[in-house]
Amino acid sequence: MTLFCQELAALVFTKEVLVLSTLTGKVGPPKRQLDVAKVQATTDAVIQEFLQTSASDVQAVIRRKCNNEQFNQKKGT
Repeated sequence: MTLFCQELAALVFTKEVLVLSTLTGKVGPPKRQLDVAKVQATTDAVIQEFLQTSASDVQAVIRRKCNNEQFNQKKGT
């Protein structure tokens, strides 16, 4: 489920959007909130594919994907 969700997020959002955004738009230095409709569509798609998955599980993976992209940008990759 995690890999599916991360890859889906990478298809739905550009790397730049993932780097400059957070799931809620509320953490640390101000960042934009990810498009709520796209987050919901991604969540729905993952839950449809993996029935035992909760919305909070999907949100955690999307949050981690944003963090990973931000880290990779700082690292220069």
